[in-house]
Amino acid sequence: MNAGTTDKLLVEIREICHRLGAQFRKAADVREMTDEDEDKRNEWKLAAAVLDRILFITFSALVVGGTVLFSITFAVVFIY
Repeated sequence: MNAGTTDKLLVEIREICHRLGAQFRKAADVREMTDEDEDKRNEWKLAAAVLDRILFITFSALVVGGTVLFSITFAVVFIY
């Protein structure tokens, strides 16, 4: 190995160590979440669940209503 290759390897190793250190710091920050942060997170989860339920009910009503409307239209046009 020549000196240029060794320098490139050292730069790569330093970059890897830097990225690993950043990942460990990020994991430590997540573990240190306070109760207030946890409460905010739970509030957002509840809001997402409520919105999800509202959209599910709306979508279901539209699908059922569209099916009924299509069935009535089909019966009127092709049967009579």
